[in-house]
Amino acid sequence: MGFLQTSRTPLHPVALPHAGVEMVANPSVIFMDEPTSGLDARAAVIVMQAVKNVSRNGRTVMVTIHQPSIEIFETFDAMVLLQAGGRVRAY
Repeated sequence: MGFLQTSRTPLHPVALPHAGVEMVANPSVIFMDEPTSGLDARAAVIVMQAVKNVSRNGRTVMVTIHQPSIEIFETFDAMVLLQAGGRVRAY
């Protein structure tokens, strides 16, 4: 498990222990299920900025995320919203 420290927050365990190992294989597509779950707002922003940096290196990154802050929401390049039953609500 990695740790994240910022000037505003204490050490936070980052719940992405397998992500780093999987990224070493350099996949073209990465799927992350709630990578900010359990983090405070500032740590969540830092994690999503790191995820954004991964996408800038030519990888497709797909994440599920619930109730993102506006700062996190604005990092997304594209979005698919699903309704109950898995139907696409908006793209």
